[in-house]
Amino acid sequence: SSMITLLVSLNTTVQLVVPEAFRGRVLSLYSLGMLGFSPFGALALGAFADKFGTANAFGLAGILVAVLGGGILLRYPIITRRLVEPISEESIPAQTAQHAVGD
Repeated sequence: SSMITLLVSLNTTVQLVVPEAFRGRVLSLYSLGMLGFSPFGALALGAFADKFGTANAFGLAGILVAVLGGGILLRYPIITRRLVEPISEESIPAQTAQHAVGD
């Protein structure tokens, strides 16, 4: 249940923070990242587990997640700051906030 809570929280945060004009595009990239690349990670983890053992594979995966997560937080400290209100479309220059076809 904690995985479902995490995914729902991430999805909700993305939808609240991203301006409406970009929400569809950003959510499509978010879905690609969360669902589209999972098979490649599973393939790599399975190959590593086959060669070095399951415990070592999960240990390496945990270390990689911690290092990458820490690197992202160090590179983008704004992630740890709570947004009081979502980013508004008024804060984006008018020429970039175009609605998608069919909106």
